[in-house]
This record gives sequence, C-alpha cells and structure tokens, in this order.
Amino acid sequence: MEQAAISATAGQLKPMEATNLQGYQNQLDAATMEIKDLIEPLAESAKSHPEKLGHNMATLSLYFDPVSRATIGAASKLTDMDRQQDLFSQARTLMEAMSDMIATSKDCGGNPNATALHPKLDENVEAVTEAISDLRLTIEMSPESGLSTSLIESIAQSRGTLNEPVENGVPVMAQHELS
Repeated sequence: MEQAAISATAGQLKPMEATNLQGYQNQLDAATMEIKDLIEPLAESAKSHPEKLGHNMATLSLYFDPVSRATIGAASKLTDMDRQQDLFSQARTLMEAMSDMIATSKDCGGNPNATALHPKLDENVEAVTEAISDLRLTIEMSPESGLSTSLIESIAQSRGTLNEPVENGVPVMAQHELS
C-alpha cells in the first residue's frame, strides 16, 4: 500500500481494472464491517478468555490485506490526489490501530488480573472504531462515488420544498401536481 501511496503522490497511480469504485467501496465496506464485528470479541478475549485470544487475534490480522487491496483499488479510481492521500492516510491509521490493538491484546494475554492494560485496550477499540468511521466517510463522500452528489441534490430539493408556499399543510406545487 505504501508503494501505491507514493505513486499517487507523484500522480502516477494507475487505475486498477478489477472493478469500479463502487466495487472497491463495497470491498472496503465489507472488510471494515467485519473488523468492527471482530474488535469487541477480541477485546473481551484479551481481558478474560485466553482460550479464544489467539484465534481472535489471527482472525483480525486476516483483514490487513483486504483493507490494503480495496484501499489501493478505490484510490486508483479517485481523480483527486488529495482524496487519494486522505484515503491512504486513513487506511494506514486503521491498520496502525489494528496493530496496536493486537499488540495490547497479546500483552493482556486473556488475564482478567491485567487490569492495568484494560483501559489501553478500550482505547484501542475506540481508535479502531473511529478509524473505520473516518475511512468509510472518506470513500463515501468522494464525488466519484455518487453519494455526495445525491446527498447534495437531496439537500437542494429539501431546501426548495421548504421555500414553497404551503396551504392546508401541503406545498402549493404538490397540490397542482395532485390535481
């Protein structure tokens, strides 16, 4: 992913052809939702279930590659270099937060008496959750995804509706359309 980020900085990131932006966005959404579903069980096993800890850590670590691949693919479909860099930065933040969580989980070792590490683990859970939200928002709000355009259009339409005269609780223009 770092090599792709460097290529993007130089304006030389070639569009990947496996799918379109929506496809990469779907891959990123799926991976981040899976990660989100895994972090609480990992934290719980790190605090008090050593028999599940290794499996939960290994499972979370499987998502580094899908996040990396989907991020590179999505960035390759974005035309704005700043958005590409934002996407890479937020994906790095997510992966760093995941790494920190895995390391802290290992340090906790499933030991309920390692209470000094539990607040740090809770911070890791929050950091991963926040990183997921930021990453998803960046990809969803890119002009290429279409979401921001439809959102802006919905807001404009709502503002127009708010400015219409109303009679008997129904906009005047809607009354003419119903007639």
